[in-house]
Amino acid sequence: MNIYVYENTALSKFYPLSSTKASFEFRISSDTFLDRIKRTFSDCKINLFVREELRDIVSHRHPDLEVNPKNIEDGLWLVGNAVWNNKTIPNHNNEMVFFENKNCVGAYLKEQNGKHFFYNNFNHKKLKSIESKRIDIILCRYLWDIIDYIGKNINDEKKYFADQRNLSSNSKFFERNSKKLINSQNILIGNVEIQPNVVLDATSGPIIIDDNVTIKSNTHLEGPLYVGKGSTISPLSYVTNSVIGPMCKIGGELNSVVIEGYTNKVHYGFLGNSYIGEWVNFGAGTTNSNLKNNYGKVRVQMNDELFETNRIHLGCFIGDYVKTSIGTKINTGSVYGPGSVIFSKDFPSKNIPILTWYTDSGMSRVGIDEFILNCHRMKKRRGVDFDIVEEQFYRNLFLKVEK
Repeated sequence: MNIYVYENTALSKFYPLSSTKASFEFRISSDTFLDRIKRTFSDCKINLFVREELRDIVSHRHPDLEVNPKNIEDGLWLVGNAVWNNKTIPNHNNEMVFFENKNCVGAYLKEQNGKHFFYNNFNHKKLKSIESKRIDIILCRYLWDIIDYIGKNINDEKKYFADQRNLSSNSKFFERNSKKLINSQNILIGNVEIQPNVVLDATSGPIIIDDNVTIKSNTHLEGPLYVGKGSTISPLSYVTNSVIGPMCKIGGELNSVVIEGYTNKVHYGFLGNSYIGEWVNFGAGTTNSNLKNNYGKVRVQMNDELFETNRIHLGCFIGDYVKTSIGTKINTGSVYGPGSVIFSKDFPSKNIPILTWYTDSGMSRVGIDEFILNCHRMKKRRGVDFDIVEEQFYRNLFLKVEK
């Protein structure tokens, strides 16, 4: 069967990370929305539909999948920012449109209606005489929705890691080596290094620690929590209700944070109720506020649009390749665009555009050649290439924001 995974920008407001990623590429636990779909439909042909400016970079990241295919056949259409699995999709012998509340989140369509759906920008109202079905599914319209479902998404992955990845608690080994495991049957640990006096408390949710992770002494970890491959947790850290992607270096305090991967927050400082992109570097002491002094609900501005989040606790949203100087203080609801660099003694602006130098004296555009040179240097230190496709993508992004 053909699977068509598509972006519907009317159903996803993921700025600033949506500047560099498609809606289905966001991390929700050990995996992304797309990873869940690939796992669920492992025997199907999966095709991706994205915004034209993302076509080349998404194709580069997913060479095994066809992006923006010209040929459309009978198939299952799935919006990219929902958590799909076998249980969420109803039986369908005939054409059918799927709804979460009033939101069209997918459909099973024959070739003609599939083309009609695509050419009308995934507008189900253009489809006539087709059965509709309400389904129970997690639809994440904003980055803070992903944060809300950290526990649910990690819990759903517990069986996969136990059955497919063969991770186990190894509780006897860890207890012998001065580690304290609480609710050990809810802890899954791969081939890792855990130093003395580490506490893993899975009372409130599962803890999954992937292979080649190092957790240094006197650290306290509470579930629900996922720590990705190759990541390191600094000594004296406290991390809870969070998702840490691969190859990260994490220290200080994290509470309710999703980090995509390859990001450094090595030193002291607090991050809470936040979503962080890839290749971000936080200077020592960088701290965000996740609660207003008046306990009011946090508003978030994305470009020129202001959103009422209806949340009291909300932190920041940081795009890929952002860097902060030591002691940076990030206000509630802050949004920093990809490639921005922040040097400030005071609270920086809550909204810093893409590829921007921010200092206390004002903002200026990051030089694209300097940005690319720094990306080459940074990724080389991790044994990763900043290749020509990514370089061209950021040059195009620079030209777009310069207009």
